[in-house]
Amino acid sequence: MDDSIDAAAHAPTRPDADPRDDQGTRNRLLREGLKLFIHSGFASVSTRQICVAAGVTQPSLYHHFGSKEGLYLAAIETWFTDLHAGMTHAIAQGTSFRARLHHLAIFFWSGQAGEYQAMQHDALQHMPQTHLAALRVTIFNAVVAPLLALMVEGQSSGELPAHANPYALMELYWAIVDGFTGIYHRGDMLPSPEQNIAAIDLFLAGVRALTPEALAPWPSPNIFASFLRELDLPQ
Repeated sequence: MDDSIDAAAHAPTRPDADPRDDQGTRNRLLREGLKLFIHSGFASVSTRQICVAAGVTQPSLYHHFGSKEGLYLAAIETWFTDLHAGMTHAIAQGTSFRARLHHLAIFFWSGQAGEYQAMQHDALQHMPQTHLAALRVTIFNAVVAPLLALMVEGQSSGELPAHANPYALMELYWAIVDGFTGIYHRGDMLPSPEQNIAAIDLFLAGVRALTPEALAPWPSPNIFASFLRELDLPQ
């Protein structure tokens, strides 16, 4: 049986794998679990695989995280914390609003977004609702909040239309950036991310040209508003 303690009884251990409250054990489980989740998705990874990779026994995993779902949630929170730090650093590199949008796009084009797509491949179908609620809060704080703040900044400086819903602007920006992410991952011929300022100019020119009537359906449906209502967060 996949999750039985006996199944991993002969997993290789390291001298520092015990005691069970050892921080090094927890960190190894997080690191190796994250690698496996990115590579194979949630459902395909067993607790035995994770423990073998981390060099610990399964009781250690249950002690630190309670279950595979608990480990996944901790791993993805760690990943999103790193993503948030990367986004914040990328935004800070820009000396203008246009440059901040571009640096953030470069960061996403580097491959971070693709890693998350792999991680969440089938987790949403298998994780309990309590974990999904925590995951939504993590995503909002790590990704949605800084993107939204950037759109509001653009509206305040006059770079983006003040009549637009900032969530709509965020969706439009993400649609363009994510579209180019897929092209870069396929290896199609494009300017390098550092040279591809045209994608940002496409976004800026496009949203500036849109009338309030044209922007009205965005977001459609208002997925962010329903998302925030579910979390009881400000809209």
